[in-house]
Amino acid sequence: LMASHDSEVSGGGAVDDLLARMRLKPMPAATRSLDQRISGTRRLLMKQRMAFAVFAAASLMAALL
Repeated sequence: LMASHDSEVSGGGAVDDLLARMRLKPMPAATRSLDQRISGTRRLLMKQRMAFAVFAAASLMAALL
């Protein structure tokens, strides 16, 4: 979606608008930069990896018992 716009700012605004319309995230006061968006994505992926590791460890323990 971001790549379909002419500038980083308008693409970021389109993503923010989509997330707000889907009620996943409130509309921010200012459009975040691409660097801020990427760092937020990295934090989210790290949390997902941790959750998956906990799930895998719990599944392994359950299989061994």
